Amino acid sequence: MSSVQAVNQLLDYIMDRVAAALPGKGGKNEKLIRQFNEEANKVVCEEFIREPEVSALYVYFEGAEKLTCSLTPDVKKKGLFLLKSKNVQDVLKLDDFKQDVICSEITDNTLGNLSLVAHEVFFPLLSNPANRQGWSGPTAKDVILKFSNFLSNCTMTVGQAKGQTLLPSPPPEAFDEDNLVEKERVHLLETAVVQWAHKIQAVLATDPEQAIKQGLHPGPFAEMEFWTAKAADLTSLHEQLCSEKMRVVLETLQEMKSPFGAQFEKLSGEVLAARDEALENARFLNTLKPYFVRVSEEIDFPRMESVFLPMLHSILLVFKHSNTYNSKQRLSVLLQEICNALVSQAQKHVSGETIFRCIEDENTVEGVNLLKTTIRILQLFKTTFQKYQIKASRELSEGAWDVPVEQVFHRLDLFLERCGDILDFTKIVLEFSKLEKIFYVVLKANN
Repeated sequence: MSSVQAVNQLLDYIMDRVAAALPGKGGKNEKLIRQFNEEANKVVCEEFIREPEVSALYVYFEGAEKLTCSLTPDVKKKGLFLLKSKNVQDVLKLDDFKQDVICSEITDNTLGNLSLVAHEVFFPLLSNPANRQGWSGPTAKDVILKFSNFLSNCTMTVGQAKGQTLLPSPPPEAFDEDNLVEKERVHLLETAVVQWAHKIQAVLATDPEQAIKQGLHPGPFAEMEFWTAKAADLTSLHEQLCSEKMRVVLETLQEMKSPFGAQFEKLSGEVLAARDEALENARFLNTLKPYFVRVSEEIDFPRMESVFLPMLHSILLVFKHSNTYNSKQRLSVLLQEICNALVSQAQKHVSGETIFRCIEDENTVEGVNLLKTTIRILQLFKTTFQKYQIKASRELSEGAWDVPVEQVFHRLDLFLERCGDILDFTKIVLEFSKLEKIFYVVLKANN
């Protein structure tokens, strides 16, 4: 067989594997054959076959219909990959696929598939006593417990990948009264409750201020997104804790008179209270969304001053009517996020590039006016807040809005200070520009 025939035979084999792996595209039909034999795809496949150092080939549909062969992993949805072993040191042969080439599917939900196969295939196989013949009792117990731990970690990792907190089920052995004594079953259930408690406490401890503490500069939309996401996560946790399998755990712990039964109920109460708080915070913050859009996305910076009064008044109304979003800590974080948005908008309005372009174009007056406008608007936000501090003391309680202003306006004040320095410099440039033309007058005295 010639080398060309051998390569074509391998191309047909790869195409057969693609057609079998992606049956939803109609199998090995004329359209698939035509796309697979396109010059770009054929060159990639032949490079994979002929070059030993090319170790992987990826075949997937780009978009809805376009078949793509690539040497780099850029799979968006379902696809197929072929991976050579290190034993392949020459041109790929058909026999190499038996031992030295892995051919497998790849999807956008690899973790989910792993969890599903582990729970629904591997664990039932391990749990079947017929598959453990010849194993000693301690060995079988150790393998099952370790695999149960793997299943728990797998469940939690799948949840993290989706931005959710998933609580793993207790090992099935915890309910096996025939093979485990009560003490061991209680230990397994209590271990599961402790694991849940750690995960739940981690969710309850999250706070929008964490991003600021990490040195980031989130805007007010981050506040809305945080409480919306936390409400969804806590709602999911509450549903899990109220599910039938969790009720069985609670009833079993109570029957065994374990103190962890009370801890389980306490956890459920804390999650419910935190969920209600997050839902209320998200609901009230949503009323401020139009103002946050203006503060974060206003193109005409001078027009932003018209939003300060209604925005702060609406925040005052939120503090009046919300049972949860009404503390100094919440106000402090929200104000810092608003200041971050203002600084971001001001940087676009009066960047260093803009000022120096004005100077180079001999239009220094415009640069001075831009800086003055920026400083005036940012100072206006601070003075408007000071007025509402007084109003909040009258309408809410004395000192209700007495937040640490040095901390709240720290970044805004630094930006104002820098704008002031650049304004002084620009004024000096403006004064010197007036000395561009100097006339000398010489007076001669009469003898």
